[in-house]
Amino acid sequence: MNDINKMSPIEKDIELYRCSKDPVYFSKHIKIINPVKGWIPLELFTFQKFVIKEFENSQNVFCLKSRQMGGTTLSVVYALWYALFKNDENVAYISSNFNISCVIYNNFLEMYDTLPDFIKLKIVNKNRDSVKFENGSSIIFKGCTVDCLRGTRNSLIILDDFAYYGNNKSREFWFTMYPTFSTSKIIINTGLDETNTLIRDIWNTGGDHWKRMPIPWYVHPERDKYWAKMIKTHNGEKTFRLEYLDFFRENNINDVVDHDDNILKIWRFFCLLKKSENREVMKI
Repeated sequence: MNDINKMSPIEKDIELYRCSKDPVYFSKHIKIINPVKGWIPLELFTFQKFVIKEFENSQNVFCLKSRQMGGTTLSVVYALWYALFKNDENVAYISSNFNISCVIYNNFLEMYDTLPDFIKLKIVNKNRDSVKFENGSSIIFKGCTVDCLRGTRNSLIILDDFAYYGNNKSREFWFTMYPTFSTSKIIINTGLDETNTLIRDIWNTGGDHWKRMPIPWYVHPERDKYWAKMIKTHNGEKTFRLEYLDFFRENNINDVVDHDDNILKIWRFFCLLKKSENREVMKI
């Protein structure tokens, strides 16, 4: 990617076209805050690029992920790309509660602000939880309630950290709003919570309706056995096995969630991606 400040108008048009066709390419223009270095370009690992591509290429995606894998960032990047490059579409981004939705909304706005001017669209309406762009597309950020989507029509719905909505609240929300999901693209991007059985139910029965992607902790290029030992010491073996999807290394995966050949193929693919990035790989 050339220096933005040195691009000619034609080069900017070409760059804009490339961004419009590929959310991963678009992500190269986004900056995020590093607690030490300040604003830095967003650099995705290979497995994260694959996840974003599946967000676009599949109708319904269930991303079952370990903690600390950058899942929320990936969802926000895709939501921003979707709203900017698809006309007259409505996006709903649902979080576990109002406070978290406010944080994610601010992150969304910060990402948008870091984009070069030639990629941005004019914001024609901005509220405390939503924005609408000049292309007619809008995105709203809500904390989960039973009726948070009632009366809305959304082409994309993202359920971020769905397992942590609480079992009763998530079930009530899911079964109340499920009839409206048939006309929407759905992305569930979540870890596992021991008390939320709905997540397992959706995963286990959704083979024909969902692109199911397991992302355990060890596919991350910067995670190794020493990191795992530190987390286990702090959180405990039981929590680590569940919340970091360590059980995918075991022969009794079905004790936790269902799996089939397609899920195992994706799991092995992520493991191979880690090897390709020339990092230390644990024996799996």
